[in-house]
This record gives sequence, structure tokens and C-alpha cells, in this order.
Amino acid sequence: MPARSHKFLILSLCAGFFLLCLAFIPVLGIQNDEALFASVIYGPIAREFRLRAFGHDLPLMVMTYLGALKTWAYVLIYGIFPPSIWSLRLPPVVFGALTVGIFAAFLNKAGKCGAAALAGALLLMLDPSFLLMTVYDWGPVAFQHLFLVSGCYLLWKFANNPTPAHYLFWGFFCLGMGLWDKALLSWSLFGLGVATLTVFHRELRQLFTLRRAGIAVLGFVIGGAPLVLYNVRHGLKTFRGNAKIDWSEVAPKWVHAKSTLDGSALFGYLVREEWEKTSVQPPNGLPSASFALREAVGERRQSFGYWMFLACAVAIPLWWPRRRAVLFALIYLACAWTLMAATKDAGASAHHVVLLWPFPQFVIAMTLAGLTTRGRWGMIAAGVIVGILSTQNFLVLNQYYTQGTRFCGGTVWTDALEPLHQAIRNRAQNAPAVNLLGWGTEFSLTMLEKGKLPLRNASVHVGEENPSTDDRNAIQAILAEPGALYVAHVEDQELQPGLVKRFDNQAKSFGYRREEVQRIDDRCGRPMFELFRYVPLVTAAATPSPK
Repeated sequence: MPARSHKFLILSLCAGFFLLCLAFIPVLGIQNDEALFASVIYGPIAREFRLRAFGHDLPLMVMTYLGALKTWAYVLIYGIFPPSIWSLRLPPVVFGALTVGIFAAFLNKAGKCGAAALAGALLLMLDPSFLLMTVYDWGPVAFQHLFLVSGCYLLWKFANNPTPAHYLFWGFFCLGMGLWDKALLSWSLFGLGVATLTVFHRELRQLFTLRRAGIAVLGFVIGGAPLVLYNVRHGLKTFRGNAKIDWSEVAPKWVHAKSTLDGSALFGYLVREEWEKTSVQPPNGLPSASFALREAVGERRQSFGYWMFLACAVAIPLWWPRRRAVLFALIYLACAWTLMAATKDAGASAHHVVLLWPFPQFVIAMTLAGLTTRGRWGMIAAGVIVGILSTQNFLVLNQYYTQGTRFCGGTVWTDALEPLHQAIRNRAQNAPAVNLLGWGTEFSLTMLEKGKLPLRNASVHVGEENPSTDDRNAIQAILAEPGALYVAHVEDQELQPGLVKRFDNQAKSFGYRREEVQRIDDRCGRPMFELFRYVPLVTAAATPSPK
């Protein structure tokens, strides 16, 4: 295939990924962790996570293992475009499209097969887990994928052309940036290190010089400089506080790896299930076309990604001509996933497993490249396999889309957040505080209002059934503020069941009762949030509750 045609097809796949993502952007509401980075833009920065320079507080980290890279990026973005669901989600979509293109270039170099590069890029762009977790970047994972693939591609170019050292520097710079973005990239770095030492140890010895080692370390340290500085100042807290190993958790976590590979991991979480009673008719246009396709083909909840990956992993005769590249990918996946699964309180979520992408697609593409060398029938078989895999991926994506448009998002992805935001904005002008009872809204509301709402997390005082004396004193002071507004999920949507009831009980003990202000439904008519106030019992008896 001519180089120009090959590049055009790759660009077309990147554009296709971008357009598919655009369709998903407005379907679901903003999840609280999607907006976590904004708490550092529009709120105070904990002293531990900041650097004081030039009279300003500069964020280094958001959490002990989550860097402020995304925060820095969105300071620039929100300086031009105000916070919204589009300005929040478009940048990760762009990063995802870039990842697809760079992955195709990496495959083309590593496999020396343009058809395999196209197949791998097509499978990645339609992979349900990769696409959905790029659009809804709550992990976050978009930067992680971009820096991992870019680093591998640049280091591959250096290994094949070591004379210019800039590939070496920028490759390690990308890996350093990825580690700062989220220290969980250490799982991938461990896998990459073991795979390189196992498969490319001869090349490593030939390429190694002290000068090159210094360039690699320099690039990595500069890329991850904020993370390095934070850990120098705080005694490696990122790794001391999070690197706890529990081997008993490894086997059960394979279930999560399987569901991420077959694309089914996010049903019931990202979108509500079809058996729920509350639904709406899809509007005309893309939603109705999606629903018609779902009705025509039936429910499609799983792709063939899991079984195809296993089949390709054991199809040794097909990938043997490219065995070093495939062995590298398999060793990387085995080591990185094992460390991930052994990490206590991690590795059991799809947004952790997907950090290993796109190496499952790498293995599949390399195996299909071997099939294309088996003559005409091999080419036809590879084309049919890619067609079946791509079609099934697309149908699973369509299933997510039609469930999202007909049954709305899950509790933490509810589109009721935007009307909640408007209701609070309209009613909080004279309120001394907006007290949040329960997790799920704080960071999103902070982002949408640029930190201007007087938000307070009152949940911390009723974390237990019997609050301490200090917590009771704090609750009494909060209740004493006249006109304060309270926000909570309705009872059957609470993420911390019983929390609002505990606060109610404390309010009653101080002589207050709840007075309803407004209920907020999602697009499907499902009650999601409630606004209320607490008033003294005497006042409540004299004043009828608003309808």
C-alpha cells in the first residue's frame, strides 16, 4: 500500500474515533472524579501538594498518587473556554485520537506490516473500554495512554536509530510525564522493564553507555519533576502510602480483566440496565437510529476481545516471525497486570485494567500480520476476523449508547447534575452555605461554578452512627446558620446509604426538622437529588412547606 494511502487511512481512523466520541459526550452527566482536578484550580491547594513560587501556590499533586498535570492543562483550557461538559470531555477525546494514530505508527514500525497497523488501530478505536474511558475520563486514563504509547514509540525509534539521542530523551520524558500524571503508571513501567530485559537484553547491552543512561535519566526526571519533588519533600509518600501488596487478591481480579477486555465492565455503572422501569423514547436522529439497530440485532453486551486475545496469545506459529515483539507485549502484560492485581485496594476496576491498553490490541494485530503471510486465504481470513471483531465492538458501543439515551446514566453519571447546578445557582445567592450530604457532587459543582458556590462537605460529621462530641458541635453550628441550603441524593440513590437519615436524626436532637425545597429528576424522570433546609421546629410548625 502506498505510504500516502496508508497515512490517509490512519487519519481516517483517528477522525472516526473522534466522531464516535462526540456522540457519547452529551449522553451522561459529569462524574465527580472527572472534575477532581478542578478542585485544585478553583479551591485551596493542600500545603502538602503545592509549591510556593513567585508569590503563587503552584500545584504539584492532587492526591498522593495523582499528579496535577491535568490541572495545569485545564488551567489553559478553561482560560479560553468556560467549564462545561464539552470543554471537559473534548480534550481527552483529542488525546485518545492522537493515541490511536501513534499506536498505528508504532505497530507499523514494530510489525513491518501496514495492514496489521491498520487492523490494530481499527480494533483500538472501536474497543468499548478504551473509547468510553477516554470520553468519560474519570480514571483518569487519557494522558496515561498517550504518554505510554508515545514513550514506547519514541524508544523503539531510538533503538533502531540510536545516533540522534533526542528520541531517547523524549521517550523517557513521556514516561516521566505519565508517571507524574498518575503514579499507577509504575505498573506499566515495571512491565516494560522486565519485558525489555527479557527480550531485548542483547540490544540493551549494545546500546548502553553512561552518556545514554544519563540522557534517559535526565528525560525521565524532567518529565516527572513535580512527582520527584513531592516525594523528595515527603519521604517517598507516593509509594510508601500506596504500594501495599496482597497476593490473595490476584486470582479474583482476573474477572475484571476479562470484563474490560470484552467491553462489558461498565454496564450497570456507566449506564443503567435495560430492565429498569424508568426509560424514555429515544429522540429522532442518532438516538433513534441506535435504538433501531439494537432492536434489529438484539442485546450485545460483550465483544470477542477476551477470547480473541487468548487465541492470539497461544497462536505461536502465526506470530513466530514477529516473536520478539509479541513476547515483549505478552511479558509486559503479564508482569504489569500481576503487579496491578497484587496491589492492595487497586486493580479491581476497569479504569485500572485499561491502563494496559493498547498492548492487547498489539498482540492481536501482530498475530493477524502473521496470518496475512499465509497467502490469499490468509489475507481473506485476517480480513474476516477484523471485520467480525470490529462489528461486534461497534454493536457493544451501540448497546451502551442506546442504554444511555433510553435509560440514562448510572447514579454517579446522572444528567440531573446540570439542573441541580442551575437550581443551586438560583437559590444559593442569599444562602450562607450549600451543605453537601453524600459523595458525588462536590468537585463537579466546584468546576461548573469556578469555585464561587459556598460549598461545604457536611457528610464528614455523620460518617458514623454516633458522631463524636466535636462532630455534634460542628453539626449544631451548621444548623444554626439561617437560610443554609442542603443537597443530597434521594434515599434510593444514596451512595452512602443512611447518611442523610443520620444527619436528620442529629438535626432533630437539636430541635430542627427538614423542610423540602426542590426535587431534581434526571432526563428519564427518575428522582435523583433533593434540596432542603433545616428550620427550628417552632418555625416549621408555623410555616407550611413549599409544594
